[in-house]
Amino acid sequence: MVKFICFECNYTWEGKSAEDNKCPKCNRDTGIRMYSDDEVIEKDFYREVMEAKVKNIINISLNISTMLRNFSTRSKELILPKLFNTINKMFEMERREDYVELHDEFCKWAIKNIKPVKTQTTSRISWGQAAKIIDVATKFVFYYSNIPDQEYAKKVIKWFNSPIDRFMLQTLKMNLTSLTNIDKEKYELCQKKIIELIEDYYNNKLYPLEFDDLIWSYNKHRLLN
Repeated sequence: MVKFICFECNYTWEGKSAEDNKCPKCNRDTGIRMYSDDEVIEKDFYREVMEAKVKNIINISLNISTMLRNFSTRSKELILPKLFNTINKMFEMERREDYVELHDEFCKWAIKNIKPVKTQTTSRISWGQAAKIIDVATKFVFYYSNIPDQEYAKKVIKWFNSPIDRFMLQTLKMNLTSLTNIDKEKYELCQKKIIELIEDYYNNKLYPLEFDDLIWSYNKHRLLN
């Protein structure tokens, strides 16, 4: 038997194999395997620690993005494993086209599988909403946390899109007020506008994620003063 502990609710249970990591209490794939003293001696925990670290960072990014309140109940249970698998694939990217392909694939999946709250007038979430999930997650994993290592993170963050939120929409001045109205075409226009602003005001010396940090910092400071 294999022992697990849930990193969401701390519930412990036993499964027949290492694949039985779904928590019986909260019904999520959030189980972390627990090892006996004998197993600890033989085990290299680096991979599992990194996986747990990435899952925790993704979980934090979902909460900070505030997107879950726009989705139907239990959407987080669908998003977490898909987002984790997508970011795992991003650890093996060699060119920007690899990032674009994985980003688009996640957004298409989210639009198909994640339902909006009943108060939203549309039956599907938008591309803008789907993109914000992965854009915030990749920012936290690669840009803030330098995972899997600093050299790789530095190489790939220049490819990443900036998250789009109300502060960014105000900055872009494109007559867009809500993510719910942003389809793929409008999302790509927003990213293009961000590049143009970086070229015009920062001599092309910032990455979109760094520009996003400046916009966030400026607006938060303005609201607090």
